[in-house]
Amino acid sequence: MRDKKCIVKFSLVISLILLIWLIAMIQVTRAQSNSWIYRIDTNTHQVSNRPIDITDDGKYIAAGNLDKVYLFNTVHSVPLWIFDLDTNINSVAVSEDGKIVVAGTGGYSIYVINGTTGVKIRNYTTPAAVRDIAINANGTYIIAGLTSHAILYNSSSDVSLASYSVPAGTIRVDISNDGKYIAIGGDDSVIYMCNRTDTEWYYTTGGNIYDVAFSGDGNYLAAGSLDYNVYYFRTESSTPLNSYTTIGYVQDVALSDKGDYYIAGGQGNNLYLFSNTSSAPMWSYTQLDDVRSVTMSGNGSVAAAGIQDSNLNFKLLLFYNYSSTPWLTISPDDGIEGLDMSWNGDYIGLKGMHSITFYNRFNPTIINPGSIGITPLPMILFLAGISGFLVIKHRKLKHK
Repeated sequence: MRDKKCIVKFSLVISLILLIWLIAMIQVTRAQSNSWIYRIDTNTHQVSNRPIDITDDGKYIAAGNLDKVYLFNTVHSVPLWIFDLDTNINSVAVSEDGKIVVAGTGGYSIYVINGTTGVKIRNYTTPAAVRDIAINANGTYIIAGLTSHAILYNSSSDVSLASYSVPAGTIRVDISNDGKYIAIGGDDSVIYMCNRTDTEWYYTTGGNIYDVAFSGDGNYLAAGSLDYNVYYFRTESSTPLNSYTTIGYVQDVALSDKGDYYIAGGQGNNLYLFSNTSSAPMWSYTQLDDVRSVTMSGNGSVAAAGIQDSNLNFKLLLFYNYSSTPWLTISPDDGIEGLDMSWNGDYIGLKGMHSITFYNRFNPTIINPGSIGITPLPMILFLAGISGFLVIKHRKLKHK
């Protein structure tokens, strides 16, 4: 009898250990989701201004391609939904909880879509084509950059809140996480810093403004210009804290949440990472021909760049902020139109010419489309059943 009791106890302990181990592995698997690619079945290609957006937690990706908007939960390569429009999309954005998705089109319209259902909430008719669009963190405010001016909306209202004059038209826009500040980059070589009702200040540069971006806390603003300069401001002042002349035009910028790090890239061997403690770059990377897109983690520790090298091959490069040597290089087979990164830098969304890709930087190998890895629920139930049976058996033996 004692031997039987010992066997039962030993089996119980082993089963519980296995159960705990499996649960821990499931949590690791969830934290480190597989990388995947979603292929879009079309031979047509259109370059968009902001074709992809990923939430800070890396859970959702919104992307636009031609006349369709896609929303993904990043655990799977199958879209949660696909929304069809009657015109091509120039820009998309998603709220941090994934509940609001917005799309700006070349057909003089903006669509606000329910992220949960994929159903249109409302759409706005604009007086000109929408070049770029951005949404604040909770999805309340939408800023749209048009070929004539910029317009601010409340996503719960059919009426616009404010309009901002940009005489030559806008190229890029951004909005702070809290929705208090709006940045506009114009074809007139001017950087506009606005609030929800009016323009607070502007700064004139020597060339068209190709990108503007806020830090997550809204305290800092960076801009890239055709005049080869990167500009860095505190949002309260029109005097740059720093401006740095690069060797080519600067077409993309990104900042950390606190604005303590920022990255800029563009044409002609032109990729730089800055700290706000110095006017000179921390480092530059020159083994490239053209920078298509840059992004940075909210905590500032990781940066990524989508480049075209001297052989015209596309590469995704990931850097730690302290080193110009990429610690990960990926060669996408479908080009690079846009990038975005989660707050901790673990997850990257990439829009190719005919694809949408999600990368886990710790597990960057693309899995087969539709695969989501192990399905552990049956094993959990099996082990839980064994454990329960052994517990009952043990109690019966104990009372004999």
